[in-house]
Amino acid sequence: MRCRRVLQYTQGANLASYLANGMLRDSCCYPFVILGEAAKDLARLATPQISRHAPGLVRQFSHANKLRCKLVHDYRQLDQRMIWNTIRGNAPVLLQDLARLRPYL
Repeated sequence: MRCRRVLQYTQGANLASYLANGMLRDSCCYPFVILGEAAKDLARLATPQISRHAPGLVRQFSHANKLRCKLVHDYRQLDQRMIWNTIRGNAPVLLQDLARLRPYL
């Protein structure tokens, strides 16, 4: 899963090391593009299951799609600190919510 991959890439990193490492930053952005697109599709297909079994996912999917749009369309104005905060704050929660939803998909 893309979230897990990003968390593996950044294991042991902190904000300063993330900001200083262009390859790390780039390797973390592409999985969020894919995740955002998948979230958009999944939200359309599985809304009743999501609402019932992992209600926080609707908000997470919205956030993932907004991040995808920023990465794809506003790439010149990316706030790498915001991406780092997403990696540390949102990605672990998204992983847990998706794990709860998996049996119902």
